[in-house]
Amino acid sequence: MSVGTVARKEIVDAGRSKALWAVTVSVVLFTAGITALLGVVGKQSTTEVFNLAF
Repeated sequence: MSVGTVARKEIVDAGRSKALWAVTVSVVLFTAGITALLGVVGKQSTTEVFNLAF
């Protein structure tokens, strides 16, 4: 393979990796937000809600 082809594949892989990290962070923050919201609404500590959920 030529250097240009390898470089393009590396750039695509890096972009895909960043996108996967962005999705992972979004899911974690969403889950933490829902857990905190349930804790506030249910007047329980966030730790209790988290333990019940998982």
